[in-house]
Amino acid sequence: MPIDDLGRRADIIVDPGATVNRMNLGRLYEHYINDLLEQTEMKLKQITGFIKGCSYDKFFNTDVNKINEALNYLLGLMVLLSPKQHQFVMGLKDTDKIEYLYQILDDQLTFYMPPDSEIDLSQTIMQIEQSIYKPHVGKVTYTGNSGIRTTTANNIRIADLYMMLLDKIADDWSSVSVSKLQHFGIISPQNKSEKFSYPYRNSPVRTLGETEGRVMVGYTNLENVAELMDRSNNPLTMRRMVQGILEADKPTDIYRLIDRSKIELGSNKPLQMLNHMFNAAGFKVSYRRDKKGQ
Repeated sequence: MPIDDLGRRADIIVDPGATVNRMNLGRLYEHYINDLLEQTEMKLKQITGFIKGCSYDKFFNTDVNKINEALNYLLGLMVLLSPKQHQFVMGLKDTDKIEYLYQILDDQLTFYMPPDSEIDLSQTIMQIEQSIYKPHVGKVTYTGNSGIRTTTANNIRIADLYMMLLDKIADDWSSVSVSKLQHFGIISPQNKSEKFSYPYRNSPVRTLGETEGRVMVGYTNLENVAELMDRSNNPLTMRRMVQGILEADKPTDIYRLIDRSKIELGSNKPLQMLNHMFNAAGFKVSYRRDKKGQ
């Protein structure tokens, strides 16, 4: 994984386009602030000469000038990003301020920044970029698939981000035999009463949307996609599938469940409705095979 010139190695690489596509612009602020606080903590340790594992008694006897320099540096940044926290720390006794500084260096520097904070974060960051607190960002180095050590041409920031893992464990019955249809012969969504009346779903979970369909076409062929769509949206196909399973000598091993010479593809209800609207508008959709024969 990439490592920057401060020795920080990335754990996860995220597509930057997702920030805009998902409208998650707050992630940029979080990434910047976390980097700023981490480098500020490094600066405080450099000023005081703090070493991890140092006892409080030993730290308390540190040169008072170094302690004051570190506190002034910290409070100067704190007043910009967290005025309420700055006000709280300024109200502490001198000995409590030293203990507070020790806790930061021994654990981690964090600022209280509620969503309803009165500061304009974008303007504050611009102000920080013109100050002594500006966080360093440089090039990163990584080993590619070729095994060659490579350094990026552009500067890349490596810093903490809060990541929430989504729980994708199935805990309900999602499988159905035949989908519930509405009066047009199209799959009907569940209403609230039906949703809680049965321990199972009357309608399947949609697994093949527009994007998934394009991916499947790219990996298989058009007939496979059309087959899946028809089995989900064609009442005649559904009846024949159930009949074929019930009448089969070995229901778990059926060579061909649907005879497409009798039930042709392209006769599902949504497609019939679409063709009907096109015909009413005065044109007809026809199919032709491409160079690959699909």
